[in-house]
Amino acid sequence: MTIKDETYLKQIKIFWYRTLFLLLIFQVTRLFFYIFNYSKFSVLSFGETVWAFIVGLRFDIVSIGIFNSVFILLSILPFNFIGKRTYQFFLKTLFILINSILLISNLMDTVYFQFTQKRSTSEILQVVSGDDFKNLLFQYIRDYWFVFLLFIFILYALIRFYPKASFIEKTKISFIQAAFRFIIFIGIIAVTTAAIRGFGHRPIAITSAAKFTNANAVSLVLNTPFTIINTINKESLEPLHYYNDDTLSNIFTPIHQYNRHATRKLNVVIFILESFGKEYSAYFNPKTQGYMPFIDSLCKESLHFRYSFANGKRSMDAVASIFNSMPSLMNTPYLISPYASNKSSGLASVLKDWGYKTSFMHGGANGTMDFDKFCYMSGFEKYFGKDEYPNKKDFDGLWGIFDEPYLQWSVEKMSEFEQPFFNAIFTLSSHHPYTIPEEYKNKFSKGTLEIHESIGYADFALKQFFKKAQNTDWFKNTLFIFTADHTSISEDKYYQRNLGTYAIPIFFYKSGDSTLKGLSQKIMQQIDIMPSVLDYLGYQQKIYAFGNSIFDNSRSEYLINYINNQYLFANENLLSLSDTSEVNALYLYRKDSMLFNNLINKPETRAQYDKQSDSLFKAIVQTYNKDLIQNKAFINHEP
Repeated sequence: MTIKDETYLKQIKIFWYRTLFLLLIFQVTRLFFYIFNYSKFSVLSFGETVWAFIVGLRFDIVSIGIFNSVFILLSILPFNFIGKRTYQFFLKTLFILINSILLISNLMDTVYFQFTQKRSTSEILQVVSGDDFKNLLFQYIRDYWFVFLLFIFILYALIRFYPKASFIEKTKISFIQAAFRFIIFIGIIAVTTAAIRGFGHRPIAITSAAKFTNANAVSLVLNTPFTIINTINKESLEPLHYYNDDTLSNIFTPIHQYNRHATRKLNVVIFILESFGKEYSAYFNPKTQGYMPFIDSLCKESLHFRYSFANGKRSMDAVASIFNSMPSLMNTPYLISPYASNKSSGLASVLKDWGYKTSFMHGGANGTMDFDKFCYMSGFEKYFGKDEYPNKKDFDGLWGIFDEPYLQWSVEKMSEFEQPFFNAIFTLSSHHPYTIPEEYKNKFSKGTLEIHESIGYADFALKQFFKKAQNTDWFKNTLFIFTADHTSISEDKYYQRNLGTYAIPIFFYKSGDSTLKGLSQKIMQQIDIMPSVLDYLGYQQKIYAFGNSIFDNSRSEYLINYINNQYLFANENLLSLSDTSEVNALYLYRKDSMLFNNLINKPETRAQYDKQSDSLFKAIVQTYNKDLIQNKAFINHEP
């Protein structure tokens, strides 16, 4: 009696061919991702790039194993019917359906990566199910048609080159052959299980990528199906236990109280400039042309910062950071996280309780990115969106109202407000697809990136706003704060790196106040805006904020961000990349702005980190998780 079983062995052989074929296609999408985003990865040496592709196979195997687990199981069943033509047709259909979805997610990230500088995580599922995505889908297909064509090509390859099985049907097998099939079946399941875990003692995670390769190659190593599946159902934070409560509050507390200034209940206007990365400023980049001349000129007359950063890569991250001093230390934006309904005590609610009239203006369609819901929950009394704007002929055809007419209208609305008022204005026209009015086409430099012309238009709209606002009775009694929501597409290598990709202009302007002038070398981040405003106004009561007032010289200077499941944390001179259990990289970022020299293995640098940053970083993250889980990220305010 022989154990030779050519029928089953041929099916297993074909199964491995199909797996290798799929790995090859995954690498093709990685190559396209690399080519399209070459400027981000050009800092990698040839050897580092090749190694990233090799290491990426490990993450591809995990994704293939997870998402194709049913296909794998059905392909290796130890029964004769797996060789039947109809059954093989079913397997092929299943293979194409599953993997076309995986591959299109990789291809979509090829473009989306320009804006987020990371592989998409589970929050993308909420984005693609929202109205904004549905409305913009055809616009994205038109702008990035080559991605769509590549998907058609890959889909064709999946169908055309799918390894075919020979349809040999065997009606009878011996007991020994059946046992042999079962052993192979169990063996492949065991190998698949090990593959899904990443062939390690612990399941492979997103942060593992930083251990295997250069920190700047993390997004190249990863694939999008892997980052999505690794963040699904992980929005809920886990409590951390580095310190007991007494020790924790001694290291870091989000409770602040300022009493250094006399009370001055000025009007407050915060401008959030859509996608205004620092890269587009000639003032901060003297060797470049620059595309925001008005903002540059106003910045010189204001208190501004050499090291100013966003606390996220999405607009939804920005509003929570700016108004609630709440950094985005989760894969899911705070606005759509399980904690979005938590009680909060942000800038709008504090000022409203202090007697201010509060409002939020954004020319986009009402409901866009849940801004309106967030505003009402955060203490804004009024929301002015596209629906409230009176002249619909100023609609840009996609997102909302063009910046210039909307900002002119906002001056008129603010002139109707009872003082003191707090108003936030979120611009719109420099958002993809960067539409500007016909009458302004070719008036502003088209530059070298598709966003440049719209940055010039938005800057012009702000200039016109100031021309009109200067003639109002509230202008000289108003503190203006300018920031961006996040950076955008980039061509300068510094602004493509881990730190530079967060670099945005932030500055404070008050007509006639000479103290709000000059260039500061301190770190300034979006979460510092709320406490800085309240400190400047002389607010005397306690506030809850993860940031610190820029006017408080006793503050602990730091920057915190979260991307690809790892934290970016910086103090006055040292930047670290870590997860909650291990530090993966250390840089002296003021000297090494490009983050070329990882000093993690230098004992003196590690000692410096342990002394200056480790306890503060851990205390911040522990406090963040604890207070959100327990719904304690607020203070009750009394007028």
